[in-house]
Amino acid sequence: MASGEESQEGKQRCALYIDGFNLYYPIKRMGPDFNYLKWANLWQLGENLLKPDTQRLEKVVFCTAVPSIRQDAGQRDRHERFNDAQRACGVDIVPGHYVPENVEIDGVPNGDIKWTEKQTDINVALELLFDGLDNVYDVAFLLSADTDQVATARAFTNRLKPLGKTLVGVAPPDRDAPQGYAQFGVKSVKLKRYDIERCVIAGDLYLGGRLIMRPTEYDPPAGWKHPNDLPKHKAPKPPSRGAWGKPVKG
Repeated sequence: MASGEESQEGKQRCALYIDGFNLYYPIKRMGPDFNYLKWANLWQLGENLLKPDTQRLEKVVFCTAVPSIRQDAGQRDRHERFNDAQRACGVDIVPGHYVPENVEIDGVPNGDIKWTEKQTDINVALELLFDGLDNVYDVAFLLSADTDQVATARAFTNRLKPLGKTLVGVAPPDRDAPQGYAQFGVKSVKLKRYDIERCVIAGDLYLGGRLIMRPTEYDPPAGWKHPNDLPKHKAPKPPSRGAWGKPVKG
């Protein structure tokens, strides 16, 4: 298939690239009452970004880093279960890693070790650019508020836009897309809490015959109903995806 050519179904091929920490921390800042939003189907999130009449989802890439057992065993277990849940939904996981800092101060061991995540942002950029060169998609959605991704937008404009590719920025809740996108004409959409709530996985699921249990910390609050289960006349109206926003000014 030639670059920029539509799929056999006559629809544009789309892919979503997610900086995991740019999605996780906005949810965390909402408070513990919204922890259930962390158990979301990221493939469904990608599908909800599309114009269904003219586009189809080909790939979702989730770039993240799992904490080491030395950091927090409970957090590591939840993160690994989440990653397995995404694999069960068809999402590709690209792992980074953590490195310890402040291990020693003036040659003396320091008990207060700071762990720093590495590689996530560069993994997002590389996966998006290489997939574009490999003609995986016609439209790439980049979920990140990291200003470092302006460099990705620049490389995309120089190498992939001439091939007929389109880049769309996706801002996580409570964040904005990088202002630097404007100089490259990159349009953006902004996620709201309801966009993630629509994608919450109802409970447990299976991967290769193995049960993946939802962490109890991610259980919805009592009385919560999935948007899909609400009467249509009571369900909140989702934001329009009929047209992407104007380029961010900056």
